[in-house]
Amino acid sequence: MNILIAGITGLIGEKISKSLSKKHTVIGLGRQLEKVKKHCDIALTWNDSLEDKIKEHNISAIINLCGEDIGQLWLNQSKHKIRNSRVLPTTKIASILKKFPNIHLINASGIGVYGFIQNANDQYGIEEFPAQTPKGYNDTGFLCTMGREWEDCSKNHPNTTYMRLAPVFDYNGGIYRRLTMSCAVGLMTQFGEGNSPFPWVSLLDVVNIIELIIDKKITGPINVCSPEIMTLHSIIQTIASRKNCYTVTVPSAVVKVLVGQMGNELFLNGTATKPDRLLKKGYNFNHPTFKEFINNTF
Repeated sequence: MNILIAGITGLIGEKISKSLSKKHTVIGLGRQLEKVKKHCDIALTWNDSLEDKIKEHNISAIINLCGEDIGQLWLNQSKHKIRNSRVLPTTKIASILKKFPNIHLINASGIGVYGFIQNANDQYGIEEFPAQTPKGYNDTGFLCTMGREWEDCSKNHPNTTYMRLAPVFDYNGGIYRRLTMSCAVGLMTQFGEGNSPFPWVSLLDVVNIIELIIDKKITGPINVCSPEIMTLHSIIQTIASRKNCYTVTVPSAVVKVLVGQMGNELFLNGTATKPDRLLKKGYNFNHPTFKEFINNTF
C-alpha cells in the first residue's frame, strides 16, 4: 500500500513512518523538502500538485498529522498560527479528495473537541460525529472550537477517520519530557490542584492504533487514549515517585496570571474520554496504565 503522511517530521509522524515503511511505501509531505526526505523515500512539499502526486503514486491512505505545537503561550498570534496549521492543510487535502472518494483519510484531531471540565466526574466524551458536549462541560474554549472546526473540514469525505488524540507520552519527547525537565534538580511542578481528568496515551500505542485503523479500515471518530482516566495530580505523583522528586504546587490563581487561557484549558481543566471503539475492535494496549508506561521508560 502507498501511504501519504502529512506532518511526517513531527513526533508521531516520525515514529509511524518508520513502522509503516516495513510493509508499505511511505510518501512524506511537509514544508521543508530536506527535512521530509529524512523520514521517507518519496518526499513532497505543499508546493507540489497534490492531486497529480496522488495519482502518480497511487495513494491508498493519507495520514494527516499537521499542526503546530499547542504547548506555547496562547497569544492571539500564536492561536492564529495553531489554528491555521490544522485547518488550512486539512481543508486543502479534503478539497483534493473530492476526486478520490475511496482514499482513506486518517485525520488527527484531539480530545479537546468534547470541551473541558474542572473536576473529574462520570461524564466523558462519546465517539460521535459531530462531537457532542458531555453534561457539565464547557465547550466555548479554544481547543474545543478549533477542534470542531478542524474535524468539520473533512466531514464530506466518506472515508474519514477522526483520530481524537489524548496527550501523547514518549520517553524521548513530547509532554513527558516537558513534565520531567525539572526532575534534574529533584523537583516536579503541579499546576493547580490537579483534580481535572487527564487522559493520556503512549506513542507506541498511537503507532499501533494507526496501523490497526489502516488494516481494518476503521472510519468515523475514535478516541485514541489509554483505558485509564488519570488526573493531572495522579500523573505528576506517579512520575515524582518513580524519579524520587518533590512536587511543588503552583496555585491556580498564579497559573491564570502567568499563562492565561492556555493554563486554564491545559492544566486547570481537562477532558475525560474512553477508547470504547478500540476496545470493541479488540485492541490490546501496550501501556494500559500509566505505571506500566513509567516502568518501561527506564
